[in-house]
Amino acid sequence: MFGQGNRLLKHSRGTKKIESPVFFALLILIPDSPKGVVFLAHGCSGRAANFWDKSPKCPNCVGLPEERLIVLHALARKFAVFAILSKGVCWSLGEERGIVKSMIRWWISEQMLDKLPVYAMGASSGGYFVSALATEFQFQAIAVMIAGGVYSHLDITKKYPATLFVHMPKDEKRNRKIEKYLVVMRDKGFIDENGYMRDDGRVIPWKTAIEERNVFLPKKSLVNHIQEEMNLAFAYHEMTSLQSQEILDWFESHKK
Repeated sequence: MFGQGNRLLKHSRGTKKIESPVFFALLILIPDSPKGVVFLAHGCSGRAANFWDKSPKCPNCVGLPEERLIVLHALARKFAVFAILSKGVCWSLGEERGIVKSMIRWWISEQMLDKLPVYAMGASSGGYFVSALATEFQFQAIAVMIAGGVYSHLDITKKYPATLFVHMPKDEKRNRKIEKYLVVMRDKGFIDENGYMRDDGRVIPWKTAIEERNVFLPKKSLVNHIQEEMNLAFAYHEMTSLQSQEILDWFESHKK
Protein backbone atom coordinates (compact mmCIF):
# COMPACT_ATOMS: atom_id res chain seq x y z
CA MET A 1 0.00 0.00 0.00
CA PHE A 2 2.78 2.46 0.87
CA GLY A 3 5.08 2.13 -2.14
CA GLN A 4 7.82 -0.12 -3.38
CA GLY A 5 11.05 -1.04 -1.60
CA ASN A 6 13.35 1.91 -1.05
CA ARG A 7 10.73 4.30 -2.40
CA LEU A 8 8.86 3.90 0.86
CA LEU A 9 10.89 6.35 2.95
CA LYS A 10 13.94 8.41 2.12
CA HIS A 11 16.08 11.08 3.70
CA SER A 12 17.86 13.81 1.75
CA ARG A 13 20.57 16.17 3.00
CA GLY A 14 20.85 19.00 0.45
CA THR A 15 22.37 17.24 -2.56
CA LYS A 16 24.48 18.64 -5.39
CA LYS A 17 21.28 19.17 -7.33
CA ILE A 18 20.14 21.45 -4.52
CA GLU A 19 23.18 23.63 -4.05
CA SER A 20 22.88 24.45 -0.38
CA PRO A 21 25.12 23.71 2.61
CA VAL A 22 22.06 23.78 4.87
CA PHE A 23 20.70 20.55 6.36
CA PHE A 24 17.22 19.69 5.18
CA ALA A 25 15.33 16.52 6.01
CA LEU A 26 13.05 15.24 3.28
CA LEU A 27 10.63 12.52 4.40
CA ILE A 28 8.52 10.69 1.86
CA LEU A 29 5.73 8.15 1.52
CA ILE A 30 4.45 7.06 -1.88
CA PRO A 31 1.38 4.82 -2.29
CA ASP A 32 0.93 2.49 -5.23
CA SER A 33 -0.36 4.31 -8.32
CA PRO A 34 -0.38 7.80 -6.79
CA LYS A 35 -2.78 10.33 -8.33
CA GLY A 36 -1.17 13.47 -6.92
CA VAL A 37 1.59 14.84 -4.71
CA VAL A 38 1.17 16.78 -1.44
CA PHE A 39 3.89 18.89 0.18
CA LEU A 40 3.45 19.43 3.93
CA ALA A 41 5.03 22.39 5.74
CA HIS A 42 5.20 22.22 9.53
CA GLY A 43 4.75 25.17 11.91
CA CYS A 44 7.29 26.91 14.15
CA SER A 45 9.25 24.43 16.30
CA GLY A 46 7.78 21.61 14.23
CA ARG A 47 9.65 18.99 12.25
CA ALA A 48 9.14 16.95 9.12
CA ALA A 49 9.56 13.91 11.40
CA ASN A 50 6.32 14.80 13.19
CA PHE A 51 4.30 13.56 10.21
CA TRP A 52 5.58 9.97 10.37
CA ASP A 53 5.44 7.24 12.99
CA LYS A 54 8.68 6.04 14.50
CA SER A 55 9.85 2.88 12.75
CA PRO A 56 13.04 0.97 11.84
CA LYS A 57 13.13 2.99 8.60
CA CYS A 58 12.74 6.26 10.48
CA PRO A 59 13.99 5.91 14.09
CA ASN A 60 13.87 9.69 14.64
CA CYS A 61 10.30 10.11 13.47
CA VAL A 62 7.75 11.26 16.05
CA GLY A 63 4.29 10.67 14.58
CA LEU A 64 2.31 13.40 16.35
CA PRO A 65 -1.40 12.50 16.31
CA GLU A 66 -2.75 15.22 14.01
CA GLU A 67 0.21 15.26 11.63
CA ARG A 68 0.24 11.49 11.15
CA LEU A 69 -3.51 11.48 10.51
CA ILE A 70 -3.08 14.07 7.76
CA VAL A 71 -0.55 11.78 6.12
CA LEU A 72 -2.70 8.67 6.55
CA HIS A 73 -5.76 10.39 5.06
CA ALA A 74 -3.70 11.59 2.10
CA LEU A 75 -2.21 8.15 1.52
CA ALA A 76 -5.64 6.57 1.72
CA ARG A 77 -6.71 8.90 -1.10
CA LYS A 78 -3.63 7.84 -3.12
CA PHE A 79 -1.58 11.00 -2.73
CA ALA A 80 2.20 10.79 -2.47
CA VAL A 81 3.21 12.81 0.60
CA PHE A 82 6.46 14.51 1.54
CA ALA A 83 7.58 16.96 4.20
CA ILE A 84 10.69 19.11 4.45
CA LEU A 85 12.36 20.38 7.62
CA SER A 86 12.78 24.16 7.76
CA LYS A 87 16.22 25.72 8.13
CA GLY A 88 15.32 27.48 11.38
CA VAL A 89 12.72 27.22 14.11
CA CYS A 90 10.21 28.85 11.72
CA TRP A 91 10.14 29.07 7.93
CA SER A 92 11.78 32.11 6.32
CA LEU A 93 10.54 33.82 3.16
CA GLY A 94 13.88 34.56 1.50
CA GLU A 95 16.48 32.07 0.26
CA GLU A 96 14.55 29.16 1.75
CA ARG A 97 11.84 29.49 -0.89
CA GLY A 98 14.32 28.88 -3.69
CA ILE A 99 15.91 25.93 -1.91
CA VAL A 100 12.56 24.23 -1.21
CA LYS A 101 11.35 24.88 -4.76
CA SER A 102 14.49 23.15 -6.10
CA MET A 103 14.03 20.24 -3.68
CA ILE A 104 10.43 19.72 -4.77
CA ARG A 105 11.33 19.74 -8.46
CA TRP A 106 14.31 17.43 -7.95
CA TRP A 107 12.38 14.95 -5.84
CA ILE A 108 9.36 14.81 -8.17
CA SER A 109 11.70 14.20 -11.10
CA GLU A 110 13.65 11.52 -9.20
CA GLN A 111 10.44 9.69 -8.34
CA MET A 112 9.08 10.05 -11.90
CA LEU A 113 5.97 11.84 -10.67
CA ASP A 114 6.29 14.74 -13.11
CA LYS A 115 2.89 14.19 -14.68
CA LEU A 116 0.96 14.34 -11.41
CA PRO A 117 -0.67 17.48 -9.94
CA VAL A 118 1.18 18.93 -6.94
CA TYR A 119 -0.53 20.44 -3.88
CA ALA A 120 0.72 22.01 -0.66
CA MET A 121 -0.52 22.43 2.88
CA GLY A 122 1.13 24.45 5.61
CA ALA A 123 0.20 25.27 9.18
CA SER A 124 1.06 28.49 11.03
CA SER A 125 4.57 29.46 9.86
CA GLY A 126 4.26 26.71 7.25
CA GLY A 127 1.03 28.30 6.02
CA TYR A 128 2.72 31.65 5.52
CA PHE A 129 5.59 29.88 3.76
CA VAL A 130 3.31 27.92 1.44
CA SER A 131 1.39 31.09 0.52
CA ALA A 132 4.69 32.66 -0.58
CA LEU A 133 6.12 29.55 -2.21
CA ALA A 134 3.02 29.32 -4.40
CA THR A 135 4.19 32.41 -6.32
CA GLU A 136 7.30 30.52 -7.45
CA PHE A 137 6.10 26.91 -7.75
CA GLN A 138 2.96 26.07 -9.69
CA PHE A 139 0.83 24.13 -7.22
CA GLN A 140 -2.62 23.05 -8.38
CA ALA A 141 -4.09 24.17 -5.04
CA ILE A 142 -2.89 24.99 -1.54
CA ALA A 143 -4.31 24.93 1.99
CA VAL A 144 -3.23 27.59 4.47
CA MET A 145 -3.99 26.48 8.02
CA ILE A 146 -4.17 28.78 11.09
CA ALA A 147 -2.44 31.53 9.14
CA GLY A 148 -3.51 34.39 6.91
CA GLY A 149 -0.76 34.14 4.32
CA VAL A 150 1.61 36.95 3.35
CA TYR A 151 -0.43 38.31 0.46
CA SER A 152 0.25 41.99 1.14
CA HIS A 153 3.90 41.31 0.30
CA LEU A 154 3.32 39.13 -2.78
CA ASP A 155 2.77 39.78 -6.46
CA ILE A 156 -0.35 37.67 -7.04
CA THR A 157 -1.09 36.75 -10.65
CA LYS A 158 -3.91 34.84 -12.34
CA LYS A 159 -1.73 31.71 -12.14
CA TYR A 160 -1.79 31.73 -8.33
CA PRO A 161 -3.37 28.45 -7.13
CA ALA A 162 -6.79 28.04 -5.57
CA THR A 163 -6.36 28.53 -1.84
CA LEU A 164 -8.26 27.07 1.12
CA PHE A 165 -7.93 28.83 4.49
CA VAL A 166 -8.46 26.74 7.61
CA HIS A 167 -8.90 28.58 10.92
CA MET A 168 -9.89 27.52 14.42
CA PRO A 169 -12.79 28.89 16.51
CA LYS A 170 -10.56 30.16 19.32
CA ASP A 171 -8.64 32.46 16.99
CA GLU A 172 -9.95 35.47 18.96
CA LYS A 173 -8.32 38.19 16.88
CA ARG A 174 -9.97 37.02 13.69
CA ASN A 175 -13.16 36.20 15.56
CA ARG A 176 -13.44 39.80 16.83
CA LYS A 177 -13.25 41.13 13.29
CA ILE A 178 -16.03 38.79 12.19
CA GLU A 179 -18.15 39.66 15.23
CA LYS A 180 -18.25 43.34 14.22
CA TYR A 181 -20.08 42.36 11.06
CA LEU A 182 -22.39 39.95 12.87
CA VAL A 183 -23.48 42.65 15.37
CA VAL A 184 -24.63 44.86 12.49
CA MET A 185 -26.43 41.94 10.85
CA ARG A 186 -28.27 41.08 14.09
CA ASP A 187 -29.22 44.69 14.85
CA LYS A 188 -30.62 45.14 11.36
CA GLY A 189 -32.58 41.91 11.60
CA PHE A 190 -30.72 40.23 8.77
CA ILE A 191 -29.97 37.16 10.90
CA ASP A 192 -32.09 35.60 13.64
CA GLU A 193 -31.24 34.76 17.26
CA ASN A 194 -29.77 31.44 16.14
CA GLY A 195 -27.43 33.06 13.63
CA TYR A 196 -29.41 32.02 10.55
CA MET A 197 -30.10 34.31 7.59
CA ARG A 198 -33.69 35.59 7.47
CA ASP A 199 -33.61 36.27 3.73
CA ASP A 200 -31.49 35.77 0.63
CA GLY A 201 -28.27 37.79 0.75
CA ARG A 202 -29.13 39.25 -2.66
CA VAL A 203 -32.12 41.19 -1.38
CA ILE A 204 -31.01 42.56 2.00
CA PRO A 205 -29.18 45.97 2.11
CA TRP A 206 -26.18 44.63 4.02
CA LYS A 207 -23.59 46.89 2.34
CA THR A 208 -25.46 50.05 3.38
CA ALA A 209 -25.95 48.69 6.90
CA ILE A 210 -22.27 48.11 7.63
CA GLU A 211 -21.29 51.50 6.18
CA GLU A 212 -23.78 53.22 8.50
CA ARG A 213 -21.89 51.66 11.44
CA ASN A 214 -18.53 52.76 10.03
CA VAL A 215 -17.55 49.18 9.37
CA PHE A 216 -15.68 49.11 6.10
CA LEU A 217 -14.32 46.25 4.04
CA PRO A 218 -10.52 46.17 3.57
CA LYS A 219 -11.16 45.91 -0.18
CA LYS A 220 -14.29 46.75 -2.19
CA SER A 221 -13.58 43.74 -4.36
CA LEU A 222 -14.60 41.55 -1.40
CA VAL A 223 -18.26 42.52 -1.84
CA ASN A 224 -18.96 39.69 -4.29
CA HIS A 225 -17.11 37.20 -2.12
CA ILE A 226 -19.17 38.13 0.92
CA GLN A 227 -22.35 38.18 -1.14
CA GLU A 228 -21.75 34.61 -2.26
CA GLU A 229 -21.14 33.41 1.30
CA MET A 230 -24.31 35.12 2.50
CA ASN A 231 -26.25 33.45 -0.28
CA LEU A 232 -24.75 30.15 0.80
CA ALA A 233 -25.70 30.81 4.42
CA PHE A 234 -29.33 31.27 3.34
CA ALA A 235 -29.00 27.83 1.72
CA TYR A 236 -31.31 28.37 -1.21
CA HIS A 237 -29.42 28.88 -4.46
CA GLU A 238 -25.63 29.21 -4.55
CA MET A 239 -22.50 27.25 -5.41
CA THR A 240 -21.07 25.46 -2.36
CA SER A 241 -17.83 23.79 -1.36
CA LEU A 242 -19.35 22.07 1.67
CA GLN A 243 -19.85 18.83 -0.21
CA SER A 244 -16.44 18.88 -1.88
CA GLN A 245 -15.46 15.48 -0.50
CA GLU A 246 -18.64 13.89 -1.78
CA ILE A 247 -18.18 15.53 -5.19
CA LEU A 248 -14.60 14.27 -5.44
CA ASP A 249 -15.70 10.81 -4.34
CA TRP A 250 -18.30 10.90 -7.12
CA PHE A 251 -15.68 11.89 -9.71
CA GLU A 252 -13.30 9.16 -8.57
CA SER A 253 -16.03 6.54 -8.76
CA HIS A 254 -16.52 7.42 -12.43
CA LYS A 255 -12.96 7.39 -13.71
CA LYS A 256 -13.76 5.32 -16.78
